[in-house]
Amino acid sequence: MVAGNGEFNFSKRTWQRPRDVSPNSGIGEQLALMRRLACCEIGGAEFARSWYAARSRSLEAKERVRPPFEFLLDRVFFALEDYPIDPSDREDGDITEDQLRAAVCDALVHLDKL
Repeated sequence: MVAGNGEFNFSKRTWQRPRDVSPNSGIGEQLALMRRLACCEIGGAEFARSWYAARSRSLEAKERVRPPFEFLLDRVFFALEDYPIDPSDREDGDITEDQLRAAVCDALVHLDKL
């Protein structure tokens, strides 16, 4: 966002740490979904569909996170790219639900350190 004086002005939706994120935001929903997957409250397919939807809302709302927070969310995104939501679409090299859960858990461990 550009301020009236032409300088770049970060919106109030730019977060540095997960604890700063509004739970009602798209990024807040992504984090909640990650925790639900880690606790086995939802399966991989439900997580993937919901996480992508929350990510889309976050992008539309121009929500932003700063590195390394951004990097850790990107790691989840890249893991999802290798996860077949429909098991009939599985190809060699795709990750399993357990591997997806492990990637999300790893990201959460690092996010909790921010």
